[in-house]
Amino acid sequence: MKKKKKKQKVQRRKWPSAKTLILAAELAAIAVAVVIGVVLYNWISGPPPEKVVPRTASFEKKVDGLTDYLGGLLESGNAEVKRLFEKAYASYQAQRYAEAIDTLQACLDLKATDSEKLALSIMLGNAYSYLGGLDLGEDLYRKALMTGTGIDDKPGSAVALGNLGAIRLAVGDLDKASDHLEDALELYGQTDFPKGKAIALGNVANAHYFEGDLTQALDYFEKALKIHREIGYREGEASALGNIANIHYVKGDLDQALRYFDDALKSHKKIRFRPGEAKSLVAIGAILLKQGRTDEALPFFENAIKIHKREGLGREQSIALHNIGLIHRSKGDLDQALESHQEALNVARGIGYREGEAKALTHIGLIHKANGDMDEALKLLNGGLKIHREMGSQRGEANALANVGLVHWAKADLDSALKHLDEALELFEDLGMSEQAGKTKENIELISEMKAELGEQ
Repeated sequence: MKKKKKKQKVQRRKWPSAKTLILAAELAAIAVAVVIGVVLYNWISGPPPEKVVPRTASFEKKVDGLTDYLGGLLESGNAEVKRLFEKAYASYQAQRYAEAIDTLQACLDLKATDSEKLALSIMLGNAYSYLGGLDLGEDLYRKALMTGTGIDDKPGSAVALGNLGAIRLAVGDLDKASDHLEDALELYGQTDFPKGKAIALGNVANAHYFEGDLTQALDYFEKALKIHREIGYREGEASALGNIANIHYVKGDLDQALRYFDDALKSHKKIRFRPGEAKSLVAIGAILLKQGRTDEALPFFENAIKIHKREGLGREQSIALHNIGLIHRSKGDLDQALESHQEALNVARGIGYREGEAKALTHIGLIHKANGDMDEALKLLNGGLKIHREMGSQRGEANALANVGLVHWAKADLDSALKHLDEALELFEDLGMSEQAGKTKENIELISEMKAELGEQ
Protein backbone atom coordinates (compact mmCIF):
# COMPACT_ATOMS: atom_id res chain seq x y z
CA MET A 1 0.00 0.00 0.00
CA LYS A 2 1.17 3.48 -0.77
CA LYS A 3 1.50 6.07 1.93
CA LYS A 4 -0.98 8.92 1.81
CA LYS A 5 0.57 11.91 0.17
CA LYS A 6 0.50 15.17 2.09
CA LYS A 7 -1.56 17.90 0.53
CA GLN A 8 0.58 20.65 -0.86
CA LYS A 9 -0.52 24.21 -0.98
CA VAL A 10 -0.64 25.48 -4.55
CA GLN A 11 0.25 29.12 -4.82
CA ARG A 12 -1.80 31.36 -7.08
CA ARG A 13 0.10 32.51 -10.06
CA LYS A 14 -0.37 34.91 -12.93
CA TRP A 15 -0.96 32.97 -16.12
CA PRO A 16 0.73 34.15 -19.32
CA SER A 17 -1.39 35.38 -22.20
CA ALA A 18 -2.60 32.98 -24.85
CA LYS A 19 -0.49 34.85 -27.44
CA THR A 20 2.65 34.09 -25.42
CA LEU A 21 1.75 30.39 -25.37
CA ILE A 22 1.08 30.34 -29.11
CA LEU A 23 4.53 31.80 -29.75
CA ALA A 24 6.08 29.19 -27.44
CA ALA A 25 4.24 26.42 -29.28
CA GLU A 26 5.37 27.70 -32.67
CA LEU A 27 8.97 27.84 -31.49
CA ALA A 28 8.71 24.34 -30.03
CA ALA A 29 7.34 23.06 -33.33
CA ILE A 30 10.67 23.65 -35.07
CA ALA A 31 12.60 21.63 -32.49
CA VAL A 32 13.96 18.20 -33.35
CA ALA A 33 11.30 15.56 -32.91
CA VAL A 34 11.57 11.91 -31.98
CA VAL A 35 10.97 9.67 -35.00
CA ILE A 36 9.01 7.10 -33.06
CA GLY A 37 6.72 7.37 -30.09
CA VAL A 38 3.89 5.25 -28.74
CA VAL A 39 1.90 8.01 -27.18
CA LEU A 40 -1.78 8.49 -27.93
CA TYR A 41 -2.28 9.58 -31.54
CA ASN A 42 1.45 9.69 -32.10
CA TRP A 43 2.42 6.05 -32.27
CA ILE A 44 4.26 6.06 -35.57
CA SER A 45 5.95 8.74 -37.64
CA GLY A 46 7.98 6.64 -40.01
CA PRO A 47 9.55 3.23 -40.19
CA PRO A 48 9.40 1.76 -36.66
CA PRO A 49 12.70 1.41 -34.81
CA GLU A 50 14.89 -1.66 -34.91
CA LYS A 51 14.58 -1.98 -31.15
CA VAL A 52 12.63 -0.40 -28.32
CA VAL A 53 13.47 3.16 -27.39
CA PRO A 54 15.87 2.97 -24.42
CA ARG A 55 15.23 4.60 -21.07
CA THR A 56 17.85 7.24 -21.88
CA ALA A 57 16.12 8.37 -25.07
CA SER A 58 15.33 12.03 -25.61
CA PHE A 59 11.63 12.71 -25.15
CA GLU A 60 9.78 15.20 -27.28
CA LYS A 61 8.13 17.74 -24.96
CA LYS A 62 4.74 17.31 -26.55
CA VAL A 63 1.90 15.86 -24.55
CA ASP A 64 -0.78 13.43 -25.67
CA GLY A 65 -3.06 11.14 -23.74
CA LEU A 66 -4.80 13.89 -21.77
CA THR A 67 -8.35 13.33 -20.54
CA ASP A 68 -11.09 15.95 -20.71
CA TYR A 69 -13.34 16.40 -17.66
CA LEU A 70 -16.52 18.45 -17.96
CA GLY A 71 -17.83 17.78 -14.45
CA GLY A 72 -21.37 18.96 -15.14
CA LEU A 73 -20.30 22.33 -16.57
CA LEU A 74 -22.67 22.00 -19.51
CA GLU A 75 -25.55 21.62 -17.01
CA SER A 76 -24.38 24.31 -14.59
CA GLY A 77 -27.03 26.04 -12.51
CA ASN A 78 -25.12 29.29 -13.00
CA ALA A 79 -26.37 30.60 -16.36
CA GLU A 80 -23.26 32.73 -16.95
CA VAL A 81 -20.86 29.86 -16.17
CA LYS A 82 -22.82 27.60 -18.52
CA ARG A 83 -22.85 30.20 -21.31
CA LEU A 84 -19.15 30.94 -21.09
CA PHE A 85 -18.18 27.28 -20.82
CA GLU A 86 -20.24 26.35 -23.89
CA LYS A 87 -18.33 29.05 -25.78
CA ALA A 88 -14.98 27.86 -24.41
CA TYR A 89 -15.73 24.21 -25.12
CA ALA A 90 -16.63 24.98 -28.76
CA SER A 91 -13.22 26.68 -29.18
CA TYR A 92 -11.49 23.79 -27.37
CA GLN A 93 -13.09 21.14 -29.58
CA ALA A 94 -12.04 23.11 -32.67
CA GLN A 95 -8.48 23.13 -31.24
CA ARG A 96 -8.56 26.93 -30.91
CA TYR A 97 -6.90 26.61 -27.54
CA ALA A 98 -5.91 30.27 -27.20
CA GLU A 99 -9.56 31.32 -27.43
CA ALA A 100 -10.54 28.53 -25.03
CA ILE A 101 -7.97 29.68 -22.46
CA ASP A 102 -9.34 33.23 -22.30
CA THR A 103 -12.94 32.05 -21.89
CA LEU A 104 -12.11 29.30 -19.39
CA GLN A 105 -10.22 31.81 -17.26
CA ALA A 106 -13.26 34.10 -17.36
CA CYS A 107 -15.35 31.15 -16.11
CA LEU A 108 -12.96 30.60 -13.21
CA ASP A 109 -13.32 34.23 -12.21
CA LEU A 110 -17.08 33.76 -11.74
CA LYS A 111 -18.77 32.28 -8.68
CA ALA A 112 -18.47 28.67 -9.80
CA THR A 113 -18.90 25.74 -7.44
CA ASP A 114 -15.89 23.75 -6.26
CA SER A 115 -16.74 20.86 -8.59
CA GLU A 116 -17.02 23.31 -11.49
CA LYS A 117 -13.70 24.92 -10.56
CA LEU A 118 -12.12 21.44 -10.55
CA ALA A 119 -13.36 20.74 -14.08
CA LEU A 120 -12.39 24.23 -15.31
CA SER A 121 -8.87 23.79 -13.92
CA ILE A 122 -8.48 20.49 -15.78
CA MET A 123 -9.78 21.86 -19.07
CA LEU A 124 -7.63 24.99 -18.71
CA GLY A 125 -4.63 22.76 -17.93
CA ASN A 126 -5.32 20.73 -21.07
CA ALA A 127 -5.53 23.83 -23.26
CA TYR A 128 -2.24 25.21 -21.91
CA SER A 129 -0.57 21.80 -22.28
CA TYR A 130 -1.66 21.41 -25.90
CA LEU A 131 -0.06 24.80 -26.60
CA GLY A 132 3.19 23.63 -25.02
CA GLY A 133 2.75 25.14 -21.56
CA LEU A 134 3.34 21.88 -19.72
CA ASP A 135 4.44 23.53 -16.47
CA LEU A 136 1.24 25.62 -16.41
CA GLY A 137 -0.85 22.56 -17.17
CA GLU A 138 0.84 20.67 -14.36
CA ASP A 139 0.12 23.45 -11.85
CA LEU A 140 -3.54 23.50 -12.84
CA TYR A 141 -3.85 19.72 -12.50
CA ARG A 142 -2.36 19.94 -9.01
CA LYS A 143 -4.86 22.65 -8.16
CA ALA A 144 -7.67 20.45 -9.51
CA LEU A 145 -6.39 17.48 -7.47
CA MET A 146 -6.39 19.54 -4.28
CA THR A 147 -9.97 20.65 -4.97
CA GLY A 148 -11.08 17.14 -5.89
CA THR A 149 -9.54 15.63 -2.76
CA GLY A 150 -11.20 18.28 -0.61
CA ILE A 151 -14.70 17.61 -1.98
CA ASP A 152 -14.15 13.84 -2.50
CA ASP A 153 -14.65 14.06 -6.26
CA LYS A 154 -13.05 10.76 -7.30
CA PRO A 155 -13.61 11.02 -11.07
CA GLY A 156 -12.16 14.54 -11.19
CA SER A 157 -9.24 13.58 -8.97
CA ALA A 158 -8.54 10.52 -11.15
CA VAL A 159 -8.46 12.68 -14.28
CA ALA A 160 -6.14 15.21 -12.63
CA LEU A 161 -3.75 12.42 -11.56
CA GLY A 162 -3.88 10.81 -15.00
CA ASN A 163 -3.08 14.10 -16.70
CA LEU A 164 -0.21 14.74 -14.28
CA GLY A 165 1.10 11.33 -15.31
CA ALA A 166 0.77 12.23 -19.00
CA ILE A 167 2.81 15.41 -18.44
CA ARG A 168 5.55 13.54 -16.57
CA LEU A 169 5.58 10.94 -19.35
CA ALA A 170 5.95 13.66 -21.99
CA VAL A 171 9.09 15.04 -20.32
CA GLY A 172 10.61 11.61 -19.70
CA ASP A 173 10.09 11.42 -15.92
CA LEU A 174 8.94 7.81 -15.99
CA ASP A 175 9.05 7.18 -12.24
CA LYS A 176 6.73 10.06 -11.35
CA ALA A 177 4.58 9.32 -14.38
CA SER A 178 4.08 5.74 -13.17
CA ASP A 179 3.25 6.90 -9.63
CA HIS A 180 0.59 9.35 -10.83
CA LEU A 181 -0.90 6.86 -13.28
CA GLU A 182 -1.08 4.05 -10.70
CA ASP A 183 -2.89 6.41 -8.31
CA ALA A 184 -5.23 7.43 -11.12
CA LEU A 185 -6.06 3.80 -11.96
CA GLU A 186 -6.76 3.10 -8.29
CA LEU A 187 -9.31 5.93 -8.24
CA TYR A 188 -10.78 4.93 -11.61
CA GLY A 189 -11.46 1.55 -10.02
CA GLN A 190 -13.84 3.34 -7.64
CA THR A 191 -15.65 5.34 -10.33
CA ASP A 192 -17.66 4.80 -13.50
CA PHE A 193 -15.50 6.66 -16.02
CA PRO A 194 -14.22 3.99 -18.45
CA LYS A 195 -12.91 6.43 -21.05
CA GLY A 196 -10.57 8.06 -18.54
CA LYS A 197 -9.46 4.65 -17.29
CA ALA A 198 -8.68 3.47 -20.82
CA ILE A 199 -6.59 6.57 -21.56
CA ALA A 200 -4.70 6.08 -18.27
CA LEU A 201 -4.08 2.42 -19.17
CA GLY A 202 -2.64 3.57 -22.48
CA ASN A 203 -0.29 5.96 -20.73
CA VAL A 204 0.84 3.23 -18.33
CA ALA A 205 1.55 1.13 -21.42
CA ASN A 206 3.63 3.99 -22.83
CA ALA A 207 5.67 4.12 -19.62
CA HIS A 208 6.37 0.37 -19.82
CA TYR A 209 7.32 0.74 -23.49
CA PHE A 210 9.87 3.44 -22.75
CA GLU A 211 11.21 1.32 -19.89
CA GLY A 212 11.75 -1.47 -22.42
CA ASP A 213 9.11 -3.82 -20.99
CA LEU A 214 7.24 -4.76 -24.16
CA THR A 215 5.22 -7.55 -22.54
CA GLN A 216 3.69 -5.22 -19.95
CA ALA A 217 3.20 -2.48 -22.53
CA LEU A 218 1.31 -4.86 -24.81
CA ASP A 219 -0.85 -6.08 -21.92
CA TYR A 220 -1.90 -2.54 -20.95
CA PHE A 221 -2.55 -1.47 -24.55
CA GLU A 222 -4.78 -4.52 -25.02
CA LYS A 223 -6.71 -3.65 -21.83
CA ALA A 224 -7.15 -0.10 -23.11
CA LEU A 225 -8.30 -1.40 -26.52
CA LYS A 226 -10.92 -3.62 -24.88
CA ILE A 227 -12.45 -0.68 -23.01
CA HIS A 228 -12.33 1.64 -26.02
CA ARG A 229 -14.27 -0.96 -28.03
CA GLU A 230 -16.78 -1.57 -25.23
CA ILE A 231 -17.67 2.13 -24.96
CA GLY A 232 -17.45 2.80 -28.70
CA TYR A 233 -14.60 5.33 -28.42
CA ARG A 234 -13.30 4.99 -31.97
CA GLU A 235 -10.42 7.46 -31.61
CA GLY A 236 -9.02 5.53 -28.67
CA GLU A 237 -9.53 2.22 -30.48
CA ALA A 238 -7.58 3.42 -33.52
CA SER A 239 -4.73 4.69 -31.39
CA ALA A 240 -4.53 1.51 -29.31
CA LEU A 241 -4.44 -0.60 -32.48
CA GLY A 242 -1.52 1.43 -33.77
CA ASN A 243 0.34 1.10 -30.49
CA ILE A 244 -0.20 -2.67 -30.40
CA ALA A 245 0.97 -2.93 -34.01
CA ASN A 246 4.12 -1.00 -33.19
CA ILE A 247 5.00 -3.34 -30.32
CA HIS A 248 4.56 -6.39 -32.54
CA TYR A 249 6.91 -4.74 -35.04
CA VAL A 250 9.55 -4.09 -32.39
CA LYS A 251 9.24 -7.70 -31.26
CA GLY A 252 9.89 -8.82 -34.84
CA ASP A 253 6.41 -10.20 -35.59
CA LEU A 254 5.87 -8.37 -38.87
CA ASP A 255 2.73 -10.27 -39.88
CA GLN A 256 0.96 -9.39 -36.62
CA ALA A 257 2.16 -5.81 -36.90
CA LEU A 258 0.81 -5.60 -40.44
CA ARG A 259 -2.57 -6.96 -39.35
CA TYR A 260 -2.94 -4.45 -36.51
CA PHE A 261 -1.73 -1.51 -38.63
CA ASP A 262 -4.32 -2.48 -41.24
CA ASP A 263 -7.01 -2.48 -38.52
CA ALA A 264 -5.75 0.92 -37.34
CA LEU A 265 -5.95 2.23 -40.91
CA LYS A 266 -9.57 1.08 -41.20
CA SER A 267 -10.44 2.69 -37.86
CA HIS A 268 -8.83 6.01 -38.78
CA LYS A 269 -10.72 6.01 -42.09
CA LYS A 270 -14.02 5.41 -40.28
CA ILE A 271 -13.52 8.42 -38.01
CA ARG A 272 -11.94 10.48 -40.84
CA PHE A 273 -8.83 11.18 -38.81
CA ARG A 274 -6.50 11.87 -41.72
CA PRO A 275 -3.19 12.22 -39.82
CA GLY A 276 -3.79 8.80 -38.25
CA GLU A 277 -4.72 7.37 -41.63
CA ALA A 278 -1.47 8.68 -43.11
CA LYS A 279 0.60 7.28 -40.24
CA SER A 280 -0.99 3.87 -40.76
CA LEU A 281 -0.23 4.00 -44.48
CA VAL A 282 3.43 4.86 -43.81
CA ALA A 283 3.72 2.10 -41.21
CA ILE A 284 2.27 -0.51 -43.57
CA GLY A 285 4.56 0.68 -46.34
CA ALA A 286 7.56 0.48 -44.03
CA ILE A 287 6.78 -3.14 -43.11
CA LEU A 288 6.24 -4.15 -46.72
CA LEU A 289 9.54 -2.47 -47.57
CA LYS A 290 11.28 -4.42 -44.80
CA GLN A 291 9.77 -7.62 -46.17
CA GLY A 292 11.20 -6.82 -49.61
CA ARG A 293 7.75 -6.21 -51.13
CA THR A 294 8.81 -2.90 -52.69
CA ASP A 295 6.21 -2.73 -55.45
CA GLU A 296 3.43 -3.24 -52.89
CA ALA A 297 4.94 -0.68 -50.50
CA LEU A 298 5.19 2.22 -52.95
CA PRO A 299 1.46 3.12 -53.25
CA PHE A 300 1.10 3.22 -49.44
CA PHE A 301 3.76 5.92 -49.20
CA GLU A 302 2.36 7.79 -52.20
CA ASN A 303 -1.16 7.81 -50.73
CA ALA A 304 0.22 8.95 -47.38
CA ILE A 305 2.00 11.88 -49.04
CA LYS A 306 -1.28 13.08 -50.56
CA ILE A 307 -2.70 13.34 -47.05
CA HIS A 308 0.48 14.94 -45.69
CA LYS A 309 0.25 17.70 -48.28
CA ARG A 310 -3.44 18.36 -47.58
CA GLU A 311 -2.95 18.35 -43.81
CA GLY A 312 0.33 20.25 -43.74
CA LEU A 313 2.24 17.36 -42.16
CA GLY A 314 5.71 18.26 -43.37
CA ARG A 315 7.70 16.02 -41.03
CA GLU A 316 5.69 12.95 -41.98
CA GLN A 317 5.87 13.90 -45.67
CA SER A 318 9.66 14.07 -45.47
CA ILE A 319 9.81 10.60 -43.93
CA ALA A 320 7.50 9.10 -46.57
CA LEU A 321 9.54 10.70 -49.37
CA HIS A 322 12.68 9.21 -47.82
CA ASN A 323 11.10 5.74 -47.96
CA ILE A 324 10.06 6.25 -51.58
CA GLY A 325 13.67 7.16 -52.34
CA LEU A 326 14.81 3.90 -50.74
CA ILE A 327 12.35 1.95 -52.91
CA HIS A 328 13.61 3.55 -56.12
CA ARG A 329 17.21 2.96 -55.06
CA SER A 330 16.53 -0.70 -54.31
CA LYS A 331 15.17 -1.02 -57.86
CA GLY A 332 18.32 0.60 -59.29
CA ASP A 333 16.58 3.82 -60.36
CA LEU A 334 19.06 6.30 -58.89
CA ASP A 335 17.63 9.33 -60.69
CA GLN A 336 14.17 8.78 -59.21
CA ALA A 337 15.71 8.03 -55.82
CA LEU A 338 17.72 11.25 -55.96
CA GLU A 339 14.58 13.22 -56.85
CA SER A 340 12.65 11.77 -53.86
CA HIS A 341 15.46 12.35 -51.37
CA GLN A 342 15.98 15.90 -52.67
CA GLU A 343 12.27 16.63 -52.18
CA ALA A 344 12.49 15.12 -48.68
CA LEU A 345 15.44 17.43 -47.98
CA ASN A 346 13.54 20.51 -49.20
CA VAL A 347 10.52 19.67 -47.05
CA ALA A 348 12.65 18.96 -43.97
CA ARG A 349 14.56 22.22 -44.32
CA GLY A 350 11.35 24.14 -44.88
CA ILE A 351 9.98 23.11 -41.47
CA GLY A 352 13.26 22.92 -39.54
CA TYR A 353 13.12 19.12 -39.24
CA ARG A 354 16.82 18.59 -38.62
CA GLU A 355 16.74 14.81 -38.31
CA GLY A 356 15.00 14.57 -41.69
CA GLU A 357 17.54 16.97 -43.18
CA ALA A 358 20.44 14.82 -41.94
CA LYS A 359 18.80 11.65 -43.25
CA ALA A 360 18.19 13.19 -46.68
CA LEU A 361 21.75 14.54 -46.93
CA THR A 362 23.06 11.07 -46.11
CA HIS A 363 21.06 9.29 -48.78
CA ILE A 364 21.74 11.93 -51.43
CA GLY A 365 25.42 11.56 -50.56
CA LEU A 366 25.24 7.77 -50.94
CA ILE A 367 23.64 8.15 -54.37
CA HIS A 368 26.48 10.46 -55.45
CA LYS A 369 28.91 7.81 -54.15
CA ALA A 370 27.16 5.18 -56.24
CA ASN A 371 27.45 7.50 -59.25
CA GLY A 372 31.20 7.90 -58.63
CA ASP A 373 31.11 11.55 -57.51
CA MET A 374 33.12 11.07 -54.31
CA ASP A 375 33.80 14.75 -53.60
CA GLU A 376 30.10 15.66 -53.66
CA ALA A 377 29.31 12.54 -51.63
CA LEU A 378 31.79 13.60 -48.93
CA LYS A 379 30.39 17.11 -48.81
CA LEU A 380 26.84 15.84 -48.31
CA LEU A 381 27.72 13.08 -45.85
CA ASN A 382 29.76 15.49 -43.73
CA GLY A 383 26.75 17.83 -43.75
CA GLY A 384 24.63 15.05 -42.29
CA LEU A 385 27.34 14.17 -39.77
CA LYS A 386 27.47 17.79 -38.59
CA ILE A 387 23.71 17.84 -37.96
CA HIS A 388 23.76 14.53 -36.06
CA ARG A 389 26.49 15.91 -33.80
CA GLU A 390 24.60 19.14 -33.21
CA MET A 391 21.52 17.11 -32.31
CA GLY A 392 23.45 14.80 -30.00
CA SER A 393 22.31 11.77 -32.00
CA GLN A 394 25.05 9.21 -31.37
CA ARG A 395 23.38 6.56 -33.52
CA GLY A 396 23.15 8.97 -36.45
CA GLU A 397 26.72 10.14 -35.84
CA ALA A 398 28.04 6.58 -35.82
CA ASN A 399 26.37 5.69 -39.13
CA ALA A 400 27.51 8.96 -40.69
CA LEU A 401 31.12 8.39 -39.60
CA ALA A 402 31.05 4.91 -41.12
CA ASN A 403 29.70 6.24 -44.42
CA VAL A 404 32.29 9.03 -44.54
CA GLY A 405 34.99 6.45 -43.85
CA LEU A 406 33.83 4.28 -46.72
CA VAL A 407 33.94 7.22 -49.14
CA HIS A 408 37.50 8.03 -48.05
CA TRP A 409 38.36 4.38 -48.68
CA ALA A 410 36.87 4.63 -52.17
CA LYS A 411 39.07 7.70 -52.74
CA ALA A 412 42.11 5.64 -51.57
CA ASP A 413 42.59 7.97 -48.59
CA LEU A 414 43.23 5.09 -46.21
CA ASP A 415 44.31 7.18 -43.20
CA SER A 416 41.12 9.26 -43.26
CA ALA A 417 39.09 6.10 -43.82
CA LEU A 418 40.61 4.44 -40.73
CA LYS A 419 40.16 7.58 -38.62
CA HIS A 420 36.44 7.81 -39.33
CA LEU A 421 35.82 4.06 -39.09
CA ASP A 422 37.64 3.86 -35.74
CA GLU A 423 35.41 6.63 -34.38
CA ALA A 424 32.33 4.89 -35.77
CA LEU A 425 33.37 1.56 -34.22
CA GLU A 426 33.75 3.12 -30.78
CA LEU A 427 30.24 4.58 -30.97
CA PHE A 428 28.70 1.38 -32.35
CA GLU A 429 30.19 -0.60 -29.45
CA ASP A 430 29.06 1.97 -26.88
CA LEU A 431 25.53 1.85 -28.30
CA GLY A 432 25.42 -1.94 -28.40
CA MET A 433 25.01 -1.98 -32.20
CA SER A 434 26.81 -5.30 -32.63
CA GLU A 435 25.97 -5.92 -36.30
CA GLN A 436 27.27 -2.50 -37.38
CA ALA A 437 30.29 -2.87 -35.12
CA GLY A 438 31.13 -6.24 -36.69
CA LYS A 439 30.98 -4.88 -40.25
CA THR A 440 33.04 -1.85 -39.29
CA LYS A 441 35.72 -4.09 -37.72
CA GLU A 442 35.94 -6.11 -40.94
CA ASN A 443 36.40 -2.93 -42.97
CA ILE A 444 39.09 -1.66 -40.58
CA GLU A 445 40.95 -4.98 -40.89
CA LEU A 446 40.76 -4.88 -44.70
CA ILE A 447 42.07 -1.31 -44.84
CA SER A 448 44.86 -2.16 -42.38
CA GLU A 449 45.87 -5.12 -44.59
CA MET A 450 45.90 -2.83 -47.63
CA LYS A 451 48.13 -0.36 -45.82
CA ALA A 452 50.48 -3.18 -44.82
CA GLU A 453 50.72 -4.43 -48.42
CA LEU A 454 51.47 -0.91 -49.57
CA GLY A 455 54.16 -0.66 -46.93
CA GLU A 456 52.41 2.13 -45.03
CA GLN A 457 52.66 2.47 -41.27
